[in-house]
Amino acid sequence: MNLAKDFFDSGFELYKFLTQKSQVKNVTKRFLIREIRNNLKRLEHRNKQGANKYSIIQKLENESIVRALSEGYNFNKLVSRREVTADLAEKLKNAKRYIGWDAERIVNSIDEKIVSLKEIVEIYEAENIEQINITSRLNNLFTLLLLLTLLMHKENSKT
Repeated sequence: MNLAKDFFDSGFELYKFLTQKSQVKNVTKRFLIREIRNNLKRLEHRNKQGANKYSIIQKLENESIVRALSEGYNFNKLVSRREVTADLAEKLKNAKRYIGWDAERIVNSIDEKIVSLKEIVEIYEAENIEQINITSRLNNLFTLLLLLTLLMHKENSKT
């Protein structure tokens, strides 16, 4: 979890932050933040020896995103800082392409990536998914989830 060490000392602090952020009255926001946290926890294992990427993909959630989309939820309400800046993108590997993205665009991309990964799992056998660069896809999804979390963190930070 060293990608966000400028903001969080450990993965535990990252998850604690998201758990605290999810303690809101707005049910949609609460479930969105919990879903982000849960997906980050699952993806934390994506590159570990012996991790079953097929199983990780099957456990990824996007139900709260789909529900929020159907309700017309404004995903920019999740964060005060409206977009990914160059200084924020520099802190994460491979995040420069997301400069200028707002929470709405990030969440839409997260949803698309989860749907795509789940479709791949349905199309390919578990032992064949590595042939379609699953590691890179999971890393990209992790980066987007982490960026969204950092945008949430920035609203309460002076860094």
